[in-house]
Amino acid sequence: MIEVSAHNDCGASPTWMGSSLFVDAAPGSVPGSIAGPTSGICKLATATYTLPPINDATGYLWTVPIGATIMSGQSTNSINVVFASSYRTGDICVNYSTQCGTSPFECVTVSPTPVINTNIQGSNVLCEFAAMNCIA
Repeated sequence: MIEVSAHNDCGASPTWMGSSLFVDAAPGSVPGSIAGPTSGICKLATATYTLPPINDATGYLWTVPIGATIMSGQSTNSINVVFASSYRTGDICVNYSTQCGTSPFECVTVSPTPVINTNIQGSNVLCEFAAMNCIA
């Protein structure tokens, strides 16, 4: 049997007696990992990032790197992100809230497709049936 009463300078409240007491724990670390592409992401591409649903979560907060924009899903456990041509390597992070507080952020690093060197070096004159070496 659990008995609870409140006490202050004015006295005590009536004692509550019950057999059940529910205590919600403050959020801990984010369980699971963020799922979604992390490397070789083409610029101007759209990608989805998802965290497994958290029981009792009242909301989620996502952050994305500069040059990436959340198109939909902020405050849910799944977002759609578009990557601008200016986007660089950075972190996508998420935390969640419950009635008892906010969890730490869970992050994953995302990086674009590497830039390919388009400067071709070699002769700009090609003779018929001649071999030519070019370096890209």
